[in-house]
Amino acid sequence: MPAEMVRQTVLDTAWNLIKNHQLSVASFVEMIALNASTNGGPTLYQTAIKLAFQDEAFELIQGLITSGLAQYPDDGWLQRAKRVMTPPKVISTSPTRPNFAAAWAWVREHGLEYHNKWVALRGAELIGTADSYDSLVATLGEVANHYDIEIALV
Repeated sequence: MPAEMVRQTVLDTAWNLIKNHQLSVASFVEMIALNASTNGGPTLYQTAIKLAFQDEAFELIQGLITSGLAQYPDDGWLQRAKRVMTPPKVISTSPTRPNFAAAWAWVREHGLEYHNKWVALRGAELIGTADSYDSLVATLGEVANHYDIEIALV
């Protein structure tokens, strides 16, 4: 029997068992792991993952990826699958704005005095004002780019 046919038979048998709740996720992953070396290696994992993905069996996919990488750590397809299935992380690239609350409190208190003007604030301290954003930034120079400076039109 050709290798592709054997691989498909192993996978079909295991898949039918898991679909009929006769096999747990852990047992399915173990069955794939035990058969991978003789029935296609990482290809058996790839096929099983694609099949599980069609049924949105994400717990199974995670188990297959982990097991597959344990056996075939250099397989590029499994490495990409792991990256795709890894939950996203929110990473902020901007620094915190320590003076934001104080700056907006200043705007609420003094905004009418500077109506339709651009202002630059460091906390509750007014450090510059101008009729346009560009002229305010030009006046401030490098200070305008500092993380603790808030610029607003009031």
